[in-house]
Amino acid sequence: SAVKFGTKRKDVIVKGILQRAGYIPGEQTLLSLEIQNPNRVSIKRIDVCFIQRYEIEQCRRRLELIRLSVPEVINIHDQNIQASCPLTIPLGIPPSFSYRSKGTRSVVHVDLHYDLKFKLKLHDIKLSYNYQFL
Repeated sequence: SAVKFGTKRKDVIVKGILQRAGYIPGEQTLLSLEIQNPNRVSIKRIDVCFIQRYEIEQCRRRLELIRLSVPEVINIHDQNIQASCPLTIPLGIPPSFSYRSKGTRSVVHVDLHYDLKFKLKLHDIKLSYNYQFL
């Protein structure tokens, strides 16, 4: 089923829809955005980042796999904006998982997941929102 998310910051309301919560490498999806901008704040751009996050014991890393700009939202100040952006999940990435061993000598912890991060660049303001894939 579709996944809906949203956030409100600095008089700008962003609502988004992904076609579903889980994807496989190489699969393409469409990200739909609805932006309410009642004060007509100048929206310079919206970037979408697909990020891999992993934690192995105490080591945490974040790797930006994809960054793209939503082409319909560049230097715009409309009150109501609707845009969509195709997103292809990269090939060759492992699935999300979490593992904790319960051995007697040591505990091993491994966590891997993916985030979709939205960065809104308004006139002199940067906003961001993260959505974690399952």
